Amino acid sequence: MHPYKNLPERQFWKSAVSVNHFSKIKEIWSPNFSLNADTLVASYGSCFAQYIGRRLDEAGYSWNITETAPGWVDPEVRRDFGYEIFPARTGNIYTASSALQWLEGAVDKSKRCYEMSVDTGGGGVRDYLRSRLEPEPFGSVDECTRSLDRSYDCFLESISTSEVLIFTLGLTERWVNSASGYEYPVCPGTVIGVFDGAMHKFHNLKYHEILASLQNFLAICSRINKSLQIVFTVSPVPLTATFQDDHVLVASSYSKSVLRAVVGELVIESENVNYFPSYEMFSSPKFAGTFYDVNGRSVTQMGVDFVMEKFFHPFEGDLDNHRRPETGYAGENVDANCDEAFLEFFRGA
Repeated sequence: MHPYKNLPERQFWKSAVSVNHFSKIKEIWSPNFSLNADTLVASYGSCFAQYIGRRLDEAGYSWNITETAPGWVDPEVRRDFGYEIFPARTGNIYTASSALQWLEGAVDKSKRCYEMSVDTGGGGVRDYLRSRLEPEPFGSVDECTRSLDRSYDCFLESISTSEVLIFTLGLTERWVNSASGYEYPVCPGTVIGVFDGAMHKFHNLKYHEILASLQNFLAICSRINKSLQIVFTVSPVPLTATFQDDHVLVASSYSKSVLRAVVGELVIESENVNYFPSYEMFSSPKFAGTFYDVNGRSVTQMGVDFVMEKFFHPFEGDLDNHRRPETGYAGENVDANCDEAFLEFFRGA
């Protein structure tokens, strides 16, 4: 008799993986909470996170949209204006430190980032935190400020009223303002603004920095919503580009590995933290790259369908009106609202 004798099949590679086609792999995650049609769920994060909220909504769950579009905005173009991508119009939040920055600004107005890019020719204004929020710039700094304040407030509302928060971590590489310390979602001078080498500094987050940011994030969440259950996942989408003096494939491996390791520690130390393995279902050798497009980066509709089916599976008994969406999203839609993907475009600009 030994400790491994009576372990379940899912804990052995042969019985859980080797003998099964990847589509038959079961029990890949075991959440410690229930989810039903009335459970309010918020979802934020990197580009891959955009699929999660929409799939929650389509499958009959309660996606907690707190920043709704004005009535005059046609439903067909709401996503073009940043609505219904995430519960609040934050745009993509790629890093742990950026997530903390948004939450700190939401609870304390003195910590909000109001850095903006003003077009001296046309007078249009965009804020650096949500650089691609709308097709056209805001008409004034005041208009942009009021819109940003609303997004901060709605972000706080989504955290304080939701029962489950799903956050997808995407990157470790970031650009910060060396004077203010504020972090940008994408390097200034690409999507908006003018790059200033003296002000705009690159930083690749280390394990301990990511861990500290997420621990602080969790502590603030707990203060404003003690019953909030949190699900972290790591985006399977590789980096578009790296500013590290390294091959982009190696840099991607670093980012995803460190993020995965940090989340693993948080799951161990926090009872209300879960991990959903979307990254593993794309990157594991068993899946042989099946769910990536020919460019090896964009995820396919089949991949999104598969991953979300695995996400919903533990909860299907809790949801009477569960329904599988009839259609998914094409692989290229991952980049459709993705600031980071523009780095490739601006390389040749």
